[in-house]
Order: sequence, then structure tokens, then C-alpha cells
Amino acid sequence: MSNHAGRAGAAGDLLAAKGFKVAGAIGVANYLEQGGHWALAATAEQAAAAPIAR
Repeated sequence: MSNHAGRAGAAGDLLAAKGFKVAGAIGVANYLEQGGHWALAATAEQAAAAPIAR
């Protein structure tokens, strides 16, 4: 995963050349440009410390 699919693909190629199994590559910016939604998951500590939105 990278911000652009081209870089993610290059990283996947590098890892594959070192013997790692790579399932695929995704570019977050490309995904968002095509209408996708990105959300970051909070840790349990962050969620507990965050004020509750009402």
C-alpha cells in the first residue's frame, strides 16, 4: 500500500524479488480519486480518550 498505486507496485516487485509473496498493490490516492472512502481506525486507548460526538 502506498499513496499511489505505482509506488505500491514497485514496492511489491521489490518484495517479490526478495522471496516474499505479494497478493497485490493499492494506491490510496488513486482509490480516493475513483470515489472510494478512507477511514483510519483508532486504537482502544485513542477511542477511550476521544470525546463522544453527539
